[in-house]
Amino acid sequence: MEAPLVSRANADAFSAFHAFVNESGLHPQTAVVLGSGLSEVAGSLDVVARAPMDDLLGVSAPGVAGHAREVLVGRWNGHAVVAYRGRYHLYQGLPIRDVVAPILALAGTPVRRLLLTNAAGGLNAAFHVGDLMLVTDHLSLPGLAGAMIGMQTGADAVGFVPMRGAYDADLGRRVLEAGEHLGIVLRQGVYAMVGGPQYETAAELRLLRMAGADAVGMSTVPEVVAARTIGLAVPALPGITHRAVPDEEQAQDHREVLEAGDRAGPMLVAVVGSVLERLT
Repeated sequence: MEAPLVSRANADAFSAFHAFVNESGLHPQTAVVLGSGLSEVAGSLDVVARAPMDDLLGVSAPGVAGHAREVLVGRWNGHAVVAYRGRYHLYQGLPIRDVVAPILALAGTPVRRLLLTNAAGGLNAAFHVGDLMLVTDHLSLPGLAGAMIGMQTGADAVGFVPMRGAYDADLGRRVLEAGEHLGIVLRQGVYAMVGGPQYETAAELRLLRMAGADAVGMSTVPEVVAARTIGLAVPALPGITHRAVPDEEQAQDHREVLEAGDRAGPMLVAVVGSVLERLT
């Protein structure tokens, strides 16, 4: 698809990021976002360069447990990647342009594909804590996913981004092949984004399930919109860190989410590594 323009002022703001990636000398074509409790997956990376995300992107935000907010450039299974340890969220009180800054900064670099991970609640009763799910589509509550509002330029100002087929079918196939090769069962389903930071009520969970969602979380959708806007191919692979079945009496706890993310880490390392091998 033809990518709408991102404002020149916005591109200039990322000059430090571009210099950081270029100076690594690796020319990575893949970027990976590591979500809640998954930051330590970066231990699989042979790191060439690292820097604080806030400094490179000019974003100031309150901290969130499980999100180190660090940018790494290195090799994963011999494949050059940019890896984000953590991300920004709407619930941190940030404007949308800051939430998607790590993604928009990739415009102007060699990166052509973006693999997203996150921690999600399993709405589908068949899902279990520790499962990985390949996202086939997404939905969000109204107003949450306008990732490009105010970010485009030109006389006509607004570029409309098609989102059908937002999740790349070829990369999704490679993810499923990786899981099969490793003997890891990968769920498939629809991811729903909510604003947070509060967890959902039983009624909200019931509504999301009725709408066809299989997992729910507080991130990722704006990143997908931004990635598609600048022409990146996207697969997304949430780790199911807690059950979010409306008729089950379970109180979610962020600490437990992080612990479940840690447990899912080895599987995620294996799947992502196997996917990268299929890209070389």
